[in-house]
Amino acid sequence: MKSSKLYRMESRSAKIIVALVMLFAFLFMGCPPPDDEDYYPSLDGTWKESYGDAYIINLSAETLEYDDGSEGMFESSYKGDIKEIIFFNNNRTAGIIFIKYTNKPKDFSTEEPPEGDYIGVYFRNLTGTQGDFSTPSDYPADPIPATNTMQEAKVKFTEDTAGTYAAYWPTYIKQ
Repeated sequence: MKSSKLYRMESRSAKIIVALVMLFAFLFMGCPPPDDEDYYPSLDGTWKESYGDAYIINLSAETLEYDDGSEGMFESSYKGDIKEIIFFNNNRTAGIIFIKYTNKPKDFSTEEPPEGDYIGVYFRNLTGTQGDFSTPSDYPADPIPATNTMQEAKVKFTEDTAGTYAAYWPTYIKQ
């Protein structure tokens, strides 16, 4: 009789211990991020920097526009169709927006547009209210390093090459 009662007590204790371990594991580990797009910071919107330049990103229209804020003085503004967005982390706070130009900028020194059609616009430290953006440049060697194909752009503009092509990272505030 003793062994049957002891077995029931051990069984009940074991169930309680397992339930507590599962509860603590759930609480401490948390849930994986949902697939809900609202969970992550959104690139969609107008992002303005203190000098007046802005990135205008419209995810539903799949377009990106960079307005240099100079009203034609420098003509470094450009527009493009978003071809792909690659995130560098699971939180979607850093990555590259690949675009194909629909309106090209002009090089400061030659006043000529780039030969290629594709670039990758870098972003990092993205939150719901601000983010750092950088149009690629390797000045003076390659002021506007556009490529001829999307495949070339994905090889040229990567997380590893951000130090080469994204030297200046101003913070933009979401409007």
